Amino acid sequence: MNSFKPMLLTSLKSYDRAQFAKDVTAGIIVAIIALPLSIALVLASGASSAGF
Repeated sequence: MNSFKPMLLTSLKSYDRAQFAKDVTAGIIVAIIALPLSIALVLASGASSAGF
């Protein structure tokens, strides 16, 4: 049986600063879209906003 190596460990060897910057940018864009969308869905559903 071959030795088990998680794919994360092998892919991190080629991970560089440029890729990290792209990933951070993508994460910020997703957060900018997802947060207002989730708030709008809560308001549209009529759920109470006691959790905010």
